[in-house]
Amino acid sequence: MGQAPSSRQLANLAVVSHGCLGASNQTNAPVTFVWWSRRTSAFADQTDIAVLFARAAGLAIHIVDTRDNLVQAVLARHRAGVAQGILMSRLGCSRDQAIAMLKHRSQCTNRKLRIIADEVIQIGDLKPAPTKVERDRLR
Repeated sequence: MGQAPSSRQLANLAVVSHGCLGASNQTNAPVTFVWWSRRTSAFADQTDIAVLFARAAGLAIHIVDTRDNLVQAVLARHRAGVAQGILMSRLGCSRDQAIAMLKHRSQCTNRKLRIIADEVIQIGDLKPAPTKVERDRLR
């Protein structure tokens, strides 16, 4: 790989730039691929290939990001199930009641359910003690 050109050298370069949709850090930000050459007509006959490559690369980035998101979702769901089991055991509540408590705590504290679940797994209970609304749901 060569070194990127300075601003003075850019006037004498051939540059092909193509934007495509790629999922980058959960933002669906566009990804731009840039090819450059010191020859002014280097990409004259290759623009179509460059565009196809950029589309394929963008799709690959999107697929990898989607796969990573699915893996994270499966792990978060598993941790929520573990936390649910802990609450069922500690509080003697049903499965639906335990998940309702996790959801309620998540909504009341404005934190993601996976974070609440991780806390339950770490300390073995909901801390501080369940709110009155959560206790009333158990009855």
